Amino acid sequence: MSTTNAEEYRFLVRIERLRVPGLVDTLTSQAPDVAHGLEVMAEKALDEVQALGKDGWRLASHSVAFTAGLAVLTLVLVR
Repeated sequence: MSTTNAEEYRFLVRIERLRVPGLVDTLTSQAPDVAHGLEVMAEKALDEVQALGKDGWRLASHSVAFTAGLAVLTLVLVR
């Protein structure tokens, strides 16, 4: 069996700390901070994906999670 056509996978993970909400903050009041954090992560990840694209890597899947004041962006790349 030949493995010359086997695909390679790579994970790219970006983490951005979000402002910790205060006691009276609502989800709505946190939205601008969350949006800014996602914009920063997306810009950095896009630069990295474009650089990897020169080697044939392309985006296969993604996920965004929020936990403990962190936004976690996970990208699955394939070539």
